[in-house]
Formats: sequence, C-alpha cells, structure tokens
Amino acid sequence: MFASSTSAHPTSPTYTEGVVSCRGLVKIYGEKGTSVTALDHVSISFEESKLTAIMGPSGSGKSTLMHCLAGLDSPSSGEIKLEGSEITHMNERQLTKVRRDRIGFIFQSFNLVPTLTVKQNITLPASIAGKKIPDERLREVVEAVGLTDRLSHRPSELSGGQQQRVACARALVTEPAVIFADEPTGNLDSRSSRQILEFLRRAVDVYGQSVIMVTHDVDAAAWADRVVFLADGKVAGELISPSRDMVLDALRELGHDTEVSLEEQLTHMAPSGELPPAAAELADRAKQILDNLPGSVIDQ
Repeated sequence: MFASSTSAHPTSPTYTEGVVSCRGLVKIYGEKGTSVTALDHVSISFEESKLTAIMGPSGSGKSTLMHCLAGLDSPSSGEIKLEGSEITHMNERQLTKVRRDRIGFIFQSFNLVPTLTVKQNITLPASIAGKKIPDERLREVVEAVGLTDRLSHRPSELSGGQQQRVACARALVTEPAVIFADEPTGNLDSRSSRQILEFLRRAVDVYGQSVIMVTHDVDAAAWADRVVFLADGKVAGELISPSRDMVLDALRELGHDTEVSLEEQLTHMAPSGELPPAAAELADRAKQILDNLPGSVIDQ
C-alpha cells in the first residue's frame, strides 16, 4: 500500500457504497495446484457521476475486476452491488437483464454489427429490449458524438475513431447506471483517442454519467477524476484528480510496463488465455437476438 494523497503515491481507498461496489471479492481461475488468484479480497466502491480509471501491472486483475463488476464473469466469493442491489447471486437470465437495462459497454474492438447502420447500432440495446429511444434523446447523443451526418452509414464506411464514437453513443443512449469502458482508446490513434476521452469526460460532466474505464494508457487515465491501482489482485491505492506525471510515477512504483497489451494481461490472468464466456459471447448474443427481431423494431 502507498501512503500519500498529495503526490504520485496513491492512498488506500475509503469504502463507501457507490453506484457500483464490491466487498471481499475473490476470483480464482483453475484448480488447486494450478490455480491463479486474479482477485484477492478486493473491496472498493465507485462514486456516481465520476470517471474512474483502473490501472495496474500486467496480471494485476484490473480486467477481471471489471468483468466481475459488470456481470460478465462470476466471482469465486464476495459481494457485488449495483445501485445498492446485490447482483452476485443472480442467474444468467437476471444478469442479462441487468446488463441490458442498467449497464453500458464500450469495448476496445468496438463490437458493432456490420450489417446495421450507425443509427441501428446505436439503438440496438433498446431494440433488443423491445423499447424505442425517444427522438430527442437519440438526437442529443448523436450530436454529442458528432455523428449526425453518419446515421445511414455502415461500420465499414467509418474510421476507427468514428466506430468507437458509435459504440460510445450506444452505451450512453439508454441512460445506464454505469458505463464500463474496456481499453476504449486501445485501437485508436492519438487524435481519435482524445475525441473519445473528451466524450467520456463530457458524459460525466454534462450528463452525470458514471464511467469505469480499464486502461494501461497514462494519457487516458489523466482524464479521470480518480485512478484506482491494482497489483497482485489487490487494491494498491488510488489517486484523486490525477495528472499524467502523477500516474506515471505511481505506475513506476508499482513496476508497471506501460507498453503491456490488454491481450497479454488477459492471457496472464486466465490460464486459457480467453475472455470470460459471457464477455466473449456478448456480441454474438446480440446478433442472434437481432436475427429474430421484426424489421419494424430494427428500423426504429
């Protein structure tokens, strides 16, 4: 643990129940003898209407923590709460509803449906739920991400930065309790990365959105209100109102190689080198559901 809140050295977080919280969270992959403890009794909360970055060395458990908090992976033990309601013991059907109705996702790989237009991709979560996004809300979000003149385009007609802006709009349009962003700038150039980070910052400051972002990008973390550091499956500390230099110094103290990729981290975490099944199947499930939707719903 680190001891100072006024320098680059993170302090130990104080636990207060936020929009998302966990207590005593443990995640173990594999069996005895070959097991890997990805999360080791993690207790932490995330404040509403804040942008929180999660960082740490390769194998620290940051992606595993996000997957568990978002209901994409099941912890071995411990408690997770979303808006004060425990989700730890929900079955898959209940978790699917929570993810659909109360959580927004932004992935490094965009996860857009290639056969749908920008507008259809943005409204897809609502379409799956059988709901219609109010025109005013859709227009507001589309304008916020600068895609007004791209609504009829397909993903293949967009740049990487534009595709990620579609993913951001899709995550925000349903007004979720929290947005989980997994390396949202990982596949983007510096200009596009800045646009995405500006949008996430605006989502928090203007719309009151809660955002939890896993990243190994020091520049991305410096946009956050708070940076939480993990090491060896435990919370190593936090920084409030971080600067780029503060984040860099904290990572050096943790022994973090800032060039380590997310794929390397996940391979280190899970012996199989694969994402948790729920995370890996999320896009496929959406496509399968989409195939069974009436055309009138898709074309809203």
